[in-house]
Amino acid sequence: MLWMPQEYREHGLLWWRSQLLHAVWRPRRHVREYVEGQKKKLSWPDEESVCAIHVRRGDKGGGGRAGRLVVDMPVYIEEMTDMSTRFSISNVYIAGDDAETVATMVAAAKDRGLRAMFDSDEARTCTDNSAMMLLSHKVNITRYALDAITNTELLASADLFIGTFGSHLSRLAYELAFARRGGFAHPPVTLDVLWFVNP
Repeated sequence: MLWMPQEYREHGLLWWRSQLLHAVWRPRRHVREYVEGQKKKLSWPDEESVCAIHVRRGDKGGGGRAGRLVVDMPVYIEEMTDMSTRFSISNVYIAGDDAETVATMVAAAKDRGLRAMFDSDEARTCTDNSAMMLLSHKVNITRYALDAITNTELLASADLFIGTFGSHLSRLAYELAFARRGGFAHPPVTLDVLWFVNP
């Protein structure tokens, strides 16, 4: 269990965890510039709302190493469709760790008339990414880390969020958004478990 000083306990564990993350999450200038460059590359809108979707399936296929629930793609697509309709969102940012699932989400977004923002060159979703490639040192781990940080930053800066809180990256994005502006414009949609602390 995460220790929390008595004087802050009235704010709750999510608030405390978010403050800790906010204090240590201080990307260096070259990382911030990389993130901003990616936003420009994606034509991230400043004046329009964005729904961010984190699809985590790369290490969960076939039951997954973590032994946790694997959310089927139609569930993500249904939530994306519902959120974009309910909140009149036309911009969707898609982050993931598997090229095939990201491609599925992009196609579904386009079929629904949504503008799908994703980076097909991203190290985390390229077709060469797999556990075997990482184990054999054929992945540029610096680029991989930069793209993971960029995913987290862009997910956190969106107005709406769909993901799985069984994923550390989804929880990181939510905690950053919570620390910076009290969360997303509407409650996040988690497709597996509620937010929790897993140090």
